[in-house]
Amino acid sequence: MIKLNTNYQQLLNQIHHVEEKMLLCKSFEEARYYRDTYDSLIASYQVCTGKRFISSLLMENMSLFQSESPFFKEYHSNYLENKEFHHKMFSASFFEMDDILDDYFESGEYLNLSEKEFVPLDSFKGEGKNILEAFLKETDMTLFNIYQDMQQNGDIYGITTSNILGFEERPFTIFNSVENCCSIFLPNPCDSISFLEGLVHELGHVKDLLDVDLKVSKEAQYNYFDKSIYPEVLSTKYEQEFLQFLIDNNIHKEEAQYELAAYFSIYLSFLDSALIYTLLPDEYHFEVIKGKFGDREIYSFINNYLDIASLEEELPPLNSFMKSIEYSYGILLANGIMDSKEQEEKFLIHHHDYFDRNDLLDNGLSAEMVAHTITSKIKTYLKH
Repeated sequence: MIKLNTNYQQLLNQIHHVEEKMLLCKSFEEARYYRDTYDSLIASYQVCTGKRFISSLLMENMSLFQSESPFFKEYHSNYLENKEFHHKMFSASFFEMDDILDDYFESGEYLNLSEKEFVPLDSFKGEGKNILEAFLKETDMTLFNIYQDMQQNGDIYGITTSNILGFEERPFTIFNSVENCCSIFLPNPCDSISFLEGLVHELGHVKDLLDVDLKVSKEAQYNYFDKSIYPEVLSTKYEQEFLQFLIDNNIHKEEAQYELAAYFSIYLSFLDSALIYTLLPDEYHFEVIKGKFGDREIYSFINNYLDIASLEEELPPLNSFMKSIEYSYGILLANGIMDSKEQEEKFLIHHHDYFDRNDLLDNGLSAEMVAHTITSKIKTYLKH
């Protein structure tokens, strides 16, 4: 089996180290480079152990925690300036994806898959570990080396608790900006295709963060999360490639097809929400992203485009703005760069900074190209 760390003392050591750095800071501007890491490590420790960590020293210095990101307004101003471009990018793929997936989910093949009990991986023989390592070696040796290093260092954690403090039961990664390392957290660990899929996605995040560290300054690496709309691209690419690898090599093929259909469906829901947000009048944007309006009110703001009163079905719940934009570009650009190493390398040069449409267009990543690529992938791997 894949070795998972359940000794959380290492997390406490990281928390204390970051705390020491924060207490030396004289202002929020200094502390912000440590604050998100600190908050994330504390939250992950609580999720893993069910224990709340409270620092009396930092409680006396709460000014270090107060203030929003200095990039908040510029990030959203950049989004509004490019809103029409985003709308074109999302809509070019969404409607055809929706039609293809609707057709597939109504097919006899999908019905058969949905009623099957898939054969579990053989944990005794280490089947999950062997599948994962075969994929990593064939796809990207750098990713394989990252995985091996994290295994050896105990940076891949298993979580046996669930839904503590409202955390979703899904894998997540913490980037420690002080020690320049990452930790992966895997809820409800077991040897299954979906478990391996989640681990591959998180390994993609780790590679992405370490790659940014090599290409830009420490400050730019930290600001990646505040400035870029692309943090889900590389991780999503590896996740999809993993499921395609299983199908191509006839490894638990039917289960992989079932998981791939679910994968496309989930990302389609993010595209749906992202499209709705691009239709919002600009004057509502900041209030919406700060959570001042519910879904029904948000839908009412776009009544010129969508006649709410005429809809007989219940309106689909909206994903959050940030997740919608990031996961939408994640699935679209993952497919755009998937078959071209040259396009991938060119994309990664500027992906850590504010959005610039020319970076995409100069790389051949137009709305039309991306739409053609992603719909072709769906038709290829979800045949019926």
